[in-house]
Amino acid sequence: KDVLSDAILSWELVNENGIVIFDDYLWDKLNKEYFKPKIAIDSFCNIYKPQLKTLYSGYQYIIEKINNNEDK
Repeated sequence: KDVLSDAILSWELVNENGIVIFDDYLWDKLNKEYFKPKIAIDSFCNIYKPQLKTLYSGYQYIIEKINNNEDK
């Protein structure tokens, strides 16, 4: 939940064409799925999908904030 909260709160601070890099996207050291960063990153990206473009998905997940006039 901390990853999701941080992503949401920081998104308004990201400029158009700004880049956000999430680390530990594929981290699997915890037994419970809801403790892994991936679920929070996926949730954030699904909610904000119209405002972002995925640049890379691996152990890190990299997105770019794009201009979406529909949200304004």
